[in-house]
Amino acid sequence: GTSGKLYAMKVMNKRRIKMKKSELLCLCERKALEAVNSKFVVNLNYSFHSKEDVYLILDLMTGGDLGFHLHLRGHFSKAECLYYAARIMLGLQALHDEKYVYRDLKPENCLLDEDGRVKITDLGLATKISSNLQGAAGTRGYWAPEMLRRDRNGKRITYGHGVDWFSFGCCVAEFISGTN
Repeated sequence: GTSGKLYAMKVMNKRRIKMKKSELLCLCERKALEAVNSKFVVNLNYSFHSKEDVYLILDLMTGGDLGFHLHLRGHFSKAECLYYAARIMLGLQALHDEKYVYRDLKPENCLLDEDGRVKITDLGLATKISSNLQGAAGTRGYWAPEMLRRDRNGKRITYGHGVDWFSFGCCVAEFISGTN
């Protein structure tokens, strides 16, 4: 276009999506990105597909991810922890307001823009809340206990938004201590 604005383009190969049996995850990501319009979540500007690929045109985030910065610095100052935590919390709330559970919160999924503002990205595991939502999803070390729990008969127990708040607590603890 002629606006001069730059975007990020996420390209997903259709053959690879089918091979990994992740058609549903790809569709859920696009729907979640479409549903959430927040300055605390990387936004979908538009999407399209060709015969071979699916394209998502997203906000460009040039500042790197919080995992990278945490690794470089060891830990964040109290002011930085509060700032990042507040923005991540507002991003989670935007997803929750649209009835989505994120399920993959970790520092690597929190991107910085050129001005140092953080946004949640990678909604590939985000899904609509349902009465039968169960099973572990996301990254080990950030899983909430209820993702792994089973009832007396060995059947998985359902969960809701609380799993995101557990992961949020893990991230804040990591920001403070520098340790996962």
